[in-house]
Amino acid sequence: SAGTQYSLRAANAAACVADSSPDNFWAFNSALFADQPAEGSEGLTDEQLVDIASTAGVTGISDCIEDQEFSGFIQAATDRAKTGPIPGSTVPNVEGTPTILVNGRQYTGSIRDPEEFRAFVLQASSETYSTSTPTPTPTTSAPAEG
Repeated sequence: SAGTQYSLRAANAAACVADSSPDNFWAFNSALFADQPAEGSEGLTDEQLVDIASTAGVTGISDCIEDQEFSGFIQAATDRAKTGPIPGSTVPNVEGTPTILVNGRQYTGSIRDPEEFRAFVLQASSETYSTSTPTPTPTTSAPAEG
């Protein structure tokens, strides 16, 4: 990020939003990707990150963003991902972005194909539900006498 630590600051801003206003996280995340700066550029400023959060319906987090409240957490998570192993998966470590895991399975398809990605998520998430337990059959009770 041309020395501005934009990736860390953007991840911190996302954590600030998730912490203070989780219902607005996806709107913020989508807005970040829609306004993603060119690779190797300085990235967005903290003020621009605050503005994007505001547009996504989140207010009152400028101190969290500017103070990089979650930067330690973000850096520790990044270090764990790079050195591995990734818990609950067969992926030894993250080697690049994006690395997408759903229930321990790594997505290797195109992120530009939403239908392929959707199919992967549905398949990977459905594997966690066991179909071996039958659904109970409802019973009827006799009407109460009165």
